[in-house]
Amino acid sequence: MSILICASDTQFSEIAEDSLALTNDLYRIHSLKGFRTSSGFDAFFFLNVAYEDIHRIDFNDQPVFLNEVARTSEELSLPKNFFRLNAWPGFLRRGLWEVAGAVDERAKKAAAILGRQLVFVGDVPGLVSATVICNIILEARIALKEGVSTREEIDKAMKLGTNYPLGPFEWERQIGVENVEQLLERLGRHE
Repeated sequence: MSILICASDTQFSEIAEDSLALTNDLYRIHSLKGFRTSSGFDAFFFLNVAYEDIHRIDFNDQPVFLNEVARTSEELSLPKNFFRLNAWPGFLRRGLWEVAGAVDERAKKAAAILGRQLVFVGDVPGLVSATVICNIILEARIALKEGVSTREEIDKAMKLGTNYPLGPFEWERQIGVENVEQLLERLGRHE
């Protein structure tokens, strides 16, 4: 199976660090500038490109994974061969990738080649894990504003008390404040 990945250096390193399956059939580009044709590839991962930049490309019904956390497939009118994926910093390292889209064996096979397993979730803003983490960040912000504790103490308490790998403010720095704000705003309108 031949896979094309369009990703930043950080995104690609998160995928590649644990994947023993990276072979000569994996092609990586940094931007659409290096993308000429979809022919010859069996699956596509566009992790640093917006749907608006690729929506006119004919993917011949091959699986296309798109880093789109806040907007739903329905809002974007994604074709049935497209899958929303959370490719925020830190999320690509995980062995399970949550995607919104119809269950598809070709999509599962493409993820398996990268050493990942797909979990198909509902087509809602934030998918699952980003929604949970952004809501935890929101609660931590409220606690900080109310003077409950400091950023450092809140991070430490969440890591020690819940065994989270990162505290809420550490997550916010890693994910990016803009991503968190965008999703929280969308969740506020959607819920």
